Amino acid sequence: MSKNLKKRSKGYKPKQLDNNAHFKALVMARPLSETVKQKFLTDIVVAIVAMTRGGGAIQHFHTLATMIEISAIFIKGVFYEKSYEPALVEAKNGLFRSKQRYESSNVFGLDGPAIQAIKECQEIFKDVLDNITGTDLANAIDIINKNLREKNFYTPDMMAA
Repeated sequence: MSKNLKKRSKGYKPKQLDNNAHFKALVMARPLSETVKQKFLTDIVVAIVAMTRGGGAIQHFHTLATMIEISAIFIKGVFYEKSYEPALVEAKNGLFRSKQRYESSNVFGLDGPAIQAIKECQEIFKDVLDNITGTDLANAIDIINKNLREKNFYTPDMMAA
């Protein structure tokens, strides 16, 4: 018997392969389905209505923040459409003001410029959803989660520089 053949340790547990990996890869490589797009857009409309009426919850705030961040990732990285940047910056600033308002009065709400900018971002987000795949969306969400873990948050001071 050869000396190179060693008994495996008890801690070795091989990873189970996913039998449907090729199907998942094909699905993620396709453009987003209308059902997925509609789910995103419906959640955004609900969040906008709640936040404009002053009855927004933390969930609505996070929905709008995610929409703006996904749009910003694709506009700055993949599509690079400079004309969309002012709306994205104003929407981020509007959400920042909303967060400050919540911290002082425990009410989420949006002011006029923020409402207008977020509605513009909603249109931008529709365009983004029409032009990305499931893999692109998953990668954007991974970037957002990484930024959250690293506490890399947006502040209005970032855009002034």
